[in-house]
This record gives sequence, C-alpha cells and structure tokens, in this order.
Amino acid sequence: GSRQELLKLFPNALKNRDQWKLTASDKAETTKLAVDGNAKTRYSTGKPMQPEMWVQVELPEPTKISGLILDTRSSRGDYAQTYGIRFSSDGVSWSKPIVGQGRTFDVIKFKPQAARFIKIVQLGAHRLYWSIHELDILGAK
Repeated sequence: GSRQELLKLFPNALKNRDQWKLTASDKAETTKLAVDGNAKTRYSTGKPMQPEMWVQVELPEPTKISGLILDTRSSRGDYAQTYGIRFSSDGVSWSKPIVGQGRTFDVIKFKPQAARFIKIVQLGAHRLYWSIHELDILGAK
C-alpha cells in the first residue's frame, strides 16, 4: 500500500518527518532514505546484521509517542531480527529497551511516553543487511 493509505490507517503518525534528525551506527548518510516518502528507497547498514547496530531519531521537541512503524516490505528479509527501542529526553540517559521480534511490516505499539530521542537497536545477527524503507512514529494524545 502507498504512504497515503498507510496514513489513513494511522492518522496519529507524526507529520513533521522533514524536521527529524536521523543518525545511525552504520551508513548514517542513508538514514534520510527511511523518511523520504518513497518505499523503494531505504536506509541500509550495507553489511550483514550484527547486534547493537542502531538508528536514532531526534525529534524537534519532546513529543508524546505511542508507536513506531518500520516498513521493510521492499526488502523482505532485511528487518531487525530482534529489536530494542529506547527513549530519551536528552540523548544521554536512555530508558530500558522495549524488546520485540522484527517482521517485514512492523507496527510496534507501546505505552505512550514523552521522548525527544528514539533509538532502534538491532539485536540479532543475520547474513542479510538491516534496512528500513519507511519509518513512521505514532503520536499519542
């Protein structure tokens, strides 16, 4: 499905993706491709998955969030095998991770929390690369 269809299903997706600052442990220069609105382009580590690879999003201001969407449908096997999601208000001290098993199209929901920084850590090992074609963050009331 297209991004427009996705946003109809998830009207609480944050609308300010153009203001996010993304960094990563590997090939950080490709992180912007995870938020470019084009499901054909992607962030990719460019090498096989190793534990502790990460992608970090810095939001323009602390925001109450309730979930993430990680879309890897255009590279079916390249999802995080296991992930840990951490939150921070300052980018220095981090919450305990929310850990889960990855899948090709992941809608990860959690108890609403305020965060300015979100770090997605890939915890598994696999011969495939870790990719994110599109990343969305779900807001909370």
